[in-house]
Amino acid sequence: MSTSDRKFIGIFHSIDTVLYKLMEMKANGYEEENIHVFSREQDNIAMLDGQTKMNLNGSYGEDWRKGFNEFLGIEEPVFNAFNSMGFSDQESKHYFDEVENGGIAMFVDTTFGDDPTEADSSADISSSGEVHDGSGNEQLLHSDGTTPRMKTENL
Repeated sequence: MSTSDRKFIGIFHSIDTVLYKLMEMKANGYEEENIHVFSREQDNIAMLDGQTKMNLNGSYGEDWRKGFNEFLGIEEPVFNAFNSMGFSDQESKHYFDEVENGGIAMFVDTTFGDDPTEADSSADISSSGEVHDGSGNEQLLHSDGTTPRMKTENL
């Protein structure tokens, strides 16, 4: 498989968060066998082993980049792998640094459940480096009774 065969889901910093995301994805119709994770921390993979049917991949020590390249099916530098997935240089550097600092990268096969309307805003970062709250540019101007409102007429 290559990067074009996988969709980036996000990078997580705890096993509990990975397992929660897995439950969420399963609820949306994904099968564990189509989900892949990579970590350069051996403990992360060891703690997930036996708890899930996800494809667990790890590469440890100084040569972790080579293992990540093999996982993604590329020969170019890891930083460029994120660029080839369509991320900007800033986003690519951010994700690369997250993996390097022990983050658990999650991907899903694009051949399964590839829904163009699905979005994971946890992976969206603006050009200023801020995490986006949603995938669209729309703003919620009127809550139409969906959130409590404070009466401000007499302030």
